[in-house]
Amino acid sequence: MESICLFSCYLSKNKIPNFIKIYLKGISKYFSQTYLITHVPQLSKSDLDFLKSVNAEVTYVKNVGFDFGMYYQAISKISFTNCTRLAIVNDTNFLCGKLDPFFTWLESKSNLKMAGILDSNEIEYHLQSYFLVFQNGGVKVFLDYLEENGIIADRERVIDAYELGLTRQFKNKKLPFDSYFKVKYYDVGTMNPSYFKIEKLLKNGFPFIKKKLLLDSFSEEDRYHFKVFKLEIEPHCYLKIIRKHNPSFTRFQGYNKLITYLGTPIRAWSKLQ
Repeated sequence: MESICLFSCYLSKNKIPNFIKIYLKGISKYFSQTYLITHVPQLSKSDLDFLKSVNAEVTYVKNVGFDFGMYYQAISKISFTNCTRLAIVNDTNFLCGKLDPFFTWLESKSNLKMAGILDSNEIEYHLQSYFLVFQNGGVKVFLDYLEENGIIADRERVIDAYELGLTRQFKNKKLPFDSYFKVKYYDVGTMNPSYFKIEKLLKNGFPFIKKKLLLDSFSEEDRYHFKVFKLEIEPHCYLKIIRKHNPSFTRFQGYNKLITYLGTPIRAWSKLQ
């Protein structure tokens, strides 16, 4: 039986950034085959060698339809005949903790057809789609759903059809699904816990943090939304928590190390103006 991980990422150059390499190295050990799905037509030889070292390979697609558009294009190039576990992940987070607890929990939940790392009540209840695992009959349900909906260019429709729609589909079919971290324990209401409860999540072993929380890469709409709900962005605070709860991640020793980790220049800001 096979297990497959589809890793969707947007690359600005034909080079895989350090944070994606760390993420790939961390997740690929849980799957028999990992596919890096990207629109960049040709990666460097050193990056291709890296992918081979972690039992991963690259699948080239067009940059349309956001992550799910990439997944949709990729599935026609991959055989899922013997696949009993399928993960879909993307590069909106970087890995700052251990994935072992999630996969240990998942092994004890063989009845689940879909599992996520975190759920949310934003708009409506759903499992957040940046890290989802389908298993057994859930693999076919996901692939069929992807084929049925195809590439959607409009962001709001993508959110409705995929971010929210996948959970809706499994719920309507009465298929069991669950998340490892549960929003009901974090008193966040209808706001996205990946942003508004990230400190508490990190302190409880959450293995991801949004890139946007450490980089000045928010849209003006995001900034206004966060200001209204009094969310203060404090990268130093997040780094301190990560360093305390994940001491093995020695790259998190301050901004200089973080720059190396991300492979991206940082323009940090502590509060929204």
